[in-house]
Amino acid sequence: MTWQAVFRDNPTRKIQSGDSVINIRTDDKWKDFVYAYDVPDRVRLNEFDWVEPDSSHYIKYKNSWYHLSEFIRTAGGGAAGSGSPSLVEAGWDGIKNESYSSGVLIKVSSDGEKYKIGYYWATRA
Repeated sequence: MTWQAVFRDNPTRKIQSGDSVINIRTDDKWKDFVYAYDVPDRVRLNEFDWVEPDSSHYIKYKNSWYHLSEFIRTAGGGAAGSGSPSLVEAGWDGIKNESYSSGVLIKVSSDGEKYKIGYYWATRA
């Protein structure tokens, strides 16, 4: 597995293993989770009616709302199949697929109070 350097004008990281490449775009900053009372009622009631009312693990990213429970814990391998590089080795804790080869990644701090988030898409080298 190799990493491409991150430059100011190109914040995309690349993880490559064989002919599989996962491109990750992130600002690499820790953010606080959003509490339920800070989520607009229409969003909370229409999109997250299954979440406990006092939950504190909401996330707003690229004009979309997410809840931590929507992410699947990464256990090795990538989104594009068993030949893809490991997201765990790259430091990501969870994944929410938006399509077959793209989605959102999350890393949660050890105390569970903050997160880092990024968007990924898989390609071939």
